[in-house]
Parts: sequence; C-alpha cells; structure tokens
Amino acid sequence: MNSRMKPEPFDRTRFLEFLEKECGILPGDAVLVGVSGGADSLFLLWHLHENGFRTTAATFNHQLRPSAADEAEFVRRTCIEWSVPFLGGTQDVMSYARQRNLSTEEAARECRYRFLFAAAEKIGAAAVATGHHADDQAETVLMHFIRGSGPDGLAGMRPRTFFPQWSKTIPLVRPILPISRTEIESWCREKGLQPVSDESNMDNNYFRNRLRNRLIPLLEAEYNPQIRKNINKTARVIQTDLDWIDDLINQSWEKVVLPDLSDESRIVLNRSLFLELHPAEQARILRKAAFGLRRDARDFGFDAVESGLAFFRNAKRVDQISFPEKLKLLRENELLIIACENTLLNFEKYPQLENEDAVIPLQEGQPVHIGSWVFNAERRIVQQGAFSDLLRLSKEDPYCCLMDSEKVLPPITIRCAKKGERFAPIGMNGKSQKLSDFWINRKLPRQLRSLYPVIADRERILWIPGFQSADPCKITPETVEVLYIQAVLAE
Repeated sequence: MNSRMKPEPFDRTRFLEFLEKECGILPGDAVLVGVSGGADSLFLLWHLHENGFRTTAATFNHQLRPSAADEAEFVRRTCIEWSVPFLGGTQDVMSYARQRNLSTEEAARECRYRFLFAAAEKIGAAAVATGHHADDQAETVLMHFIRGSGPDGLAGMRPRTFFPQWSKTIPLVRPILPISRTEIESWCREKGLQPVSDESNMDNNYFRNRLRNRLIPLLEAEYNPQIRKNINKTARVIQTDLDWIDDLINQSWEKVVLPDLSDESRIVLNRSLFLELHPAEQARILRKAAFGLRRDARDFGFDAVESGLAFFRNAKRVDQISFPEKLKLLRENELLIIACENTLLNFEKYPQLENEDAVIPLQEGQPVHIGSWVFNAERRIVQQGAFSDLLRLSKEDPYCCLMDSEKVLPPITIRCAKKGERFAPIGMNGKSQKLSDFWINRKLPRQLRSLYPVIADRERILWIPGFQSADPCKITPETVEVLYIQAVLAE
C-alpha cells in the first residue's frame, strides 16, 4: 500500500516542541493565522487555538476567483463557531499586478503578506503563522532544484523567517511544516470538516501545480514512494549546514564590508580583502549584500552572481554593470560597491590626492583644487576679545582650522602622510601618536588613508582636514595672528 495512505498520528508534544524550538512561540502568545479555508490553514488554526495560543484568523480575498468571497465568509463563520477573532481583507490583485509589472503570483503574495503583517501589527501579534506543510516544502525544494537554485533554494522554507519589507519585528512562522497533507486531510475527515477547495490548484498552467499533480505522483509511483519525506529530510540537512556556513560568512562580512561607507542604499567592500576569500564566500557575500539592499527580492540567480563576481575580479579602475532587482555593481579604485540603481555615490566627503608623492604648496590667497575640494589659506589679526569666537569657530567646523601663525614653520604644503609619521592632535597635551593609530580611532576607511591630504609645515603635520589640528600650533588668548585654512567641497 502506498505510504501516502498511512498518515502518522498527530503528536501534540512534538507539535509544541516544534513551535517553541523552531518557531519561537509559546502557548499564551498572540498569533495571527493566515486562513484560506483550506484543510491546512484550518488544521493550523484549530491546533494553535486548542493549545492555548491567542489566535486571530485573517483571510485575504485576492479577487481572482468568483468563489473567493464565499470562501472568506466560510472562514468567518468557522471562526464564530470556534470562538476565534476574525479579520478580513481584500484587494484587486490583477490591477495591482498590472500597475507594478508583476506576475499574478508575485502580486498576490505581496498583497497578501502586506495585509497579514499589517493586521499582526494592529493586534500586537508575536508572529504571523501560515499553513505551509511538508508537501508544500517538498514542492518548493523540487521547484528550486529544477530551476537550478543553489543551496539556499534547496533548503526550502524555514520554520521562522523575517521579512523586513513587511515587519522588522514580527516573524513569519510555519508551525505545521513537518506535517504531511495526508495527515492534515485525515484529521479534517475525523473532525467532520469540509474545507474549501481552491479550484486553481488543479490548473496545471502553474508550475507548482504541475509538480504537485504530475511530477511528484510520477516520482512516487515509479521511483520512490517516500520521495516527499526524503526531500524534506534533505532540506533540513541543508538548512543546518547553511546555518553553520552563515556564521562563517558573517565573520568574513565583518572583515570586508566598510560600514562607514555603506548605508541603506549601498554596500561597500574592501576589494583586496574580498578577492582573498574563497569563491564560495565571495558569492554568498555578494548575495547577502544584494538581499540586504533589496529585502523583497525572491532570488539572485547563479548566472547573475557569477557575472557580478567576474566583474569584481576583472573590472577596470572605474566601471559599473547592472545587477538584478534594480541594483548596480561598481568598482572605484579599491572599493567594490553594490548599490541601488539610482544611488549617488558621494565619496567626495573624503578628499583624495592623485598619488602618494604629491606635495602641493599652500599659499595665502591662492586656492588649491584637489578633486571636488578647494583649499584656501589666509592670515588674520586677532581682534581684542575675539579669542572665544575664534575657538568656537575652530570647534564647530572640522573643515576649518585656526593656528597661531607664529608657531607655523613655512613652507606650508598639502601632501600625503609619510610612513610611520606621528601626529599630536589637540587634547593630548602635546603628546603624539602614530598617524595609523589616529586613522583607526577616527574610523577612516583603510583604503582612503594613503591618499588622504594632510596640511603640514616643514617639520610636522599641522592639520588633518575634517578631523583635527595639531596641539603645538593651537591658538591661545595670547595669539596675535592666526593662520586660517579652510577646505570647501565645491557644489
């Protein structure tokens, strides 16, 4: 007899353990349950409600089928019978799909989950629960396998997942992921329930339906009657492996990502360190960055990732290519950048000289242009009682420097720092430190340090624009004349 005819008895203890360990929810928690009226969602709703969870049922009408309104009404009546609060939502998904150039499936998913998480926020739920079960998992994994997915796709659905595009605090949980469709349907028969049946599940124009209705039965009949169970086992093994891999990737991520140059619209990597990683690490970091910027993306395929890595490895000094989900990849000097399509990359806030040997005289009244920056110098006589105002000015603007001109030893130049050079910033009572330590403390990206301009006289560094001036040349109440230097970013 086909094993599909022999459902395992429902194990309440195992069910509650799975909810706690894998889904992170406990009896007493408020849970919003997505209920379509089908066997799986009714099974989920009943068992959560009966085991002490504060359940609220939520049904979403996609307006794709004439029977959808009747199905929502069936769920509402069932909730009244079971004493479960009910919330309903509806939207013209077809119109939404046309407006945003999405497939019907993508649009339906987006509209449904937006509604569910909004409802969960409204009631203060600890989680949104859906009725995905073991058969759904087998179908999902097989779909990804046929499409040529990597390990993330073959891992299938997780018991607990966050979707930041809908909620940063409420997870989606799948409490019946280990339970088969046969077991669920058997329970419904025992309870005398007559769940609604979605006629679209028989439409083999949909890829998933063809798998469910044709391919998997063929595999069961002619190759392995335990194919669904075995696929689920494989998914769990891959999930465990990926959890371990992700811990390692997070360590590599900390090494190669430049957080002070990265934000919500771009991720910036250290190219040298990135290229030292194993190709598998490079691929996962690129995917991690892409998903971090496009959290609603479904997947970044193998071909796209490989093309992106080839670009990062071989790109010219400044270049860029398009990447899926309205992203772009760029290389600028030793920076690798994954960015949203319309992001402006304003690295101009970090002035850079053309080469490490550059030495540019800075003279009064003669502006010096360095990239988008303009440096000016002038001398000013200190008016009586003006010291406090001058001191405040020097503190308020890190791109403005006031020095006691009598303590400056001409000539004044703009240059790069020398290897092993030291700097005595204001606040250290004349003590100096290695400039390399100063950079680290100020968190200037390592890639930008070698070409970052410093203002110096013939013996020492006087000022590091954007950061600090030197203690030996600081102004005092006795200062008669100041050397005023300003760096301005041109508009």
